Amino acid sequence: MKFTIGTARLQAMLNKAIRGAGCNKLIRMTSLIAIKLKDGVLTLTTTDATNYMSVIERDVVGDVFYVAVQADILQKLVSRFTCGEVTLEVTDKVLEVVGNGKYQIEIELDDDGNPIRLPNPIESFTKDNKIGETTSQSILTALTSIKPALATTMDFPWYTCYFVSDSITGTDTWTVADCSQGFLKEPKLISAVIMDLLGLFSGHIDVYAKDDKILFEAENGIVYGAIPPGIEYYSIDDIKRLVEQSFERSCKVVKSDMYNLLDRVSLFMSGYDDDKVTLTFGEDGLTVSSKYATETIAYTDSENADEFICQTDINTLMTIVKAQTGGEFTIEFGEENALKLIDGDITSVVALLTEE
Repeated sequence: MKFTIGTARLQAMLNKAIRGAGCNKLIRMTSLIAIKLKDGVLTLTTTDATNYMSVIERDVVGDVFYVAVQADILQKLVSRFTCGEVTLEVTDKVLEVVGNGKYQIEIELDDDGNPIRLPNPIESFTKDNKIGETTSQSILTALTSIKPALATTMDFPWYTCYFVSDSITGTDTWTVADCSQGFLKEPKLISAVIMDLLGLFSGHIDVYAKDDKILFEAENGIVYGAIPPGIEYYSIDDIKRLVEQSFERSCKVVKSDMYNLLDRVSLFMSGYDDDKVTLTFGEDGLTVSSKYATETIAYTDSENADEFICQTDINTLMTIVKAQTGGEFTIEFGEENALKLIDGDITSVVALLTEE
């Protein structure tokens, strides 16, 4: 079994595939990469024992080929090659890798001494229930603007996931981010791990579901995994009410100016501040202040911008401001519970702190 491929093509494939390998020393298959060539289609598959990812490259010439080896050593070796092509060949229970030199990587064997085949539920999944379609651009928007709002602890595990229907929503119960460009016909939770893997692919993506499993298929790759439980506990109706809450006052600011201002003020936050920052909305500008710092940013536009004073967590606000994708964004204010940030299809809600 043998084939040759351009080094740059193989490097690009391996750099993606390694992201799907869990590399858990207690679970052997999470450290492996399966290399398969059939009918000119080269597929590299990795897993974290829950999710599976296949990276696909077409028009590869060679023998019918299958081998499973340590993912980490192969990726590191090929990433260091400067030659134009790489040849992979299976000989006497080793994978021979010929590039700048000749290297041998042991093929993984089972207890009987036979080559291991990595379990691959992608191959047996039946795609008879298409529940949506999306694009790599929509996935990148979610990763940029929705991911920062996801919970990072497992207190309420469903909030570590994206809620996807005809919109994409994320929340940690303190902040909310919502994108109106969803892609599923029926609501599902999608894990942060799967969404991160989808960000590696390009172009059109079809989505299929069966029981508690979900599969995303792009031209150059497939991601398969479990649909997280807990959607019934996700307070989507309450969250949507926050997103749709109306505010009578608004202003528009330049993203870079706002973020840089907050960054400067954060340098002067003391332990007594508890990361609490005061926002004073005036007629012409927004003043941000802590005990030892005060700075004002001018609006580029405003509507009914009467004075309004509130407090919020500066680190949370910085994270959400950084996640805005445009050069400018709108802040809606005037209610005691929250601020709303609007940037195109993305709406973010930041909770306000109450006076003690």
